[in-house]
Amino acid sequence: MTSDNLPPADETSDGDWFPLLLAGLVGMVAGVLLALLITALTGEPFDELTAERDELLEERGRLEELLAAARRRLPGDLESIPPTPPKNEPPEDIDFDRKCWVLAGPYQGSMMGGHVYTCSQWHLRLLDLTHGHPVYKRVLQAEKMRDPRNPDSGWVEHGKHESWMADGSYGYCRYHMGEQDGTRWEWFANGHLMLKQEWLHGREHGVHERWYANGQKAYEIHYSFGVETAGQNWDKDGKPF
Repeated sequence: MTSDNLPPADETSDGDWFPLLLAGLVGMVAGVLLALLITALTGEPFDELTAERDELLEERGRLEELLAAARRRLPGDLESIPPTPPKNEPPEDIDFDRKCWVLAGPYQGSMMGGHVYTCSQWHLRLLDLTHGHPVYKRVLQAEKMRDPRNPDSGWVEHGKHESWMADGSYGYCRYHMGEQDGTRWEWFANGHLMLKQEWLHGREHGVHERWYANGQKAYEIHYSFGVETAGQNWDKDGKPF
């Protein structure tokens, strides 16, 4: 075969690839620089990122609790067992929700006074209210800054809430950014269950039940996202009305 019969060589020589390679490298560098610029313009201080991380971890824990509660309500499963009510006397320690709280100073609210505690997560605090109310003997409530980026945004209940009444009864529930969320429990001083309610983001959702001190159920109401769907009431002798 002569050279005249050989197939034509590729018209693009080796030297022609260099501009394409250079253009690709320039594009990659430009993309990295643009990403760094966007991060610099929209990024947040380290402490705020830490606060957001803690918030996400706390939200994951709350969702895991809701998932566990939902699993307990599946057909065929046992009903959710209420936690054991504590003694009538409130605990002496401040080990609340496994956080290390440090006394920050006195606190005086519109209805009750006591002390405020802080922890390493500066956007969280705990109120220990012990005086100023004729019904409540002691209240422990966790709170969170409404907007960690704005110290003047105020505080809302966020986390566990426990209350001891002057008559010896006790109750606890949980809040999420100021809204009741999850199961609310209350007991009489004799240890009998008084109240059980299901809440979802501040609205009644699920079954709300209440009992008399003798153990007889007083009512059972079913809700769906704040709307009552069914209900029944009983007197102390168990007669419906």
